[in-house]
Amino acid sequence: MERSPRPLPLGPEPAGSYRDRLGIVAGSLPGRSLCDVTPGKSGEAGFLESLAVNNWLRKVTKVQLAPPGAAVRRALMVLAAALPIVVLAAFLGGMPGTVWAVLGLVTGATSRAFLDTARSAALALAIAGLVAAATSVAGTAVPVGLIVAGAALLGGLADRWSAGSATLAPVTAAIAGTGSLSGPPGLSWWEAASWILAGAAYGIAALALLRTRPRPRQVEARRAAAHAAMLAALCGAAAGLAVAFGLPHGYWIVLSLASTLRPVVRESPRRAVQRITGTLLGVLIPIPLVYFLPSAALIPIAALSTLALVSYLFAGEYTREAVFMTVTLVIVTSGGVKASAIAVGEIRLAWTILGALVAGAAATALWRLERDWPD
Repeated sequence: MERSPRPLPLGPEPAGSYRDRLGIVAGSLPGRSLCDVTPGKSGEAGFLESLAVNNWLRKVTKVQLAPPGAAVRRALMVLAAALPIVVLAAFLGGMPGTVWAVLGLVTGATSRAFLDTARSAALALAIAGLVAAATSVAGTAVPVGLIVAGAALLGGLADRWSAGSATLAPVTAAIAGTGSLSGPPGLSWWEAASWILAGAAYGIAALALLRTRPRPRQVEARRAAAHAAMLAALCGAAAGLAVAFGLPHGYWIVLSLASTLRPVVRESPRRAVQRITGTLLGVLIPIPLVYFLPSAALIPIAALSTLALVSYLFAGEYTREAVFMTVTLVIVTSGGVKASAIAVGEIRLAWTILGALVAGAAATALWRLERDWPD
């Protein structure tokens, strides 16, 4: 009769144990996987498989759904520092000024999180110029498409400094070019550029004063160039078609493309699927909230969603960040109106699905291209 393997101790293992003598890393068996574990084994093989299962369970039970406390504290400081510029923009520029100031704030803070102050300021100036150009030609398909493509190229070239330092560049240009903030009480090209530049400057200064150390994630030159070319072609075409056919909220296609094809050090279909899933969930979650809850209850929900968005951004949890980014945008843009929220959610869900299909195919193409490159 075979002896069953001895149970794995929960405390420190004694010297000379199987793991110590064989040099096995916790939770990892060379050449094996958890799928190879079969019951009924004994001796050293059974013990090693018990070790693998136990370490896997330890990892599973340690998974945190909430963002880390340090990320939440940093997010609270950034959001508290952002209140003055948001209030000023709302008082002087109305809703369009507030939107552009917030976009600038996010753009500046995001770039400063990865880059030094000088490069962040250079990106902010370039993005403000693109917004001014797109606003001046809003409603004309070809110029808008070219400007959005140029903004996507700028974001791709900035990946050489750090991945994700200019993700919103094509999105801001698409919002300006599709005329989403035009008309009464819309802003002129210089007003839109001024507010986004003011917000970016405030975001850069806030992170500098908080002594946030840049954490660059440089991307290889050929990988950054391939990503920039793909993103420019897709975003430029999407923005041009949205203007040509008068698609409502057409800039959301560009937003979906830019979010799904977010520049990473190494692309993979799995990462793209995670970002697509997050965006889809973010569209579906807020619709019942807006429909069943009163408008007053949506204000703290939007605030908490924004806090979660920034916290997950600091924590590097990009799938959950995509969920809360979309939740916040749908609630804010609906204005708390039930019919508007459902309509906005349905339209953006359609554009998200379309953008996800295109972006998924593009991410797979980029992955196959990078896979064949020599190391």
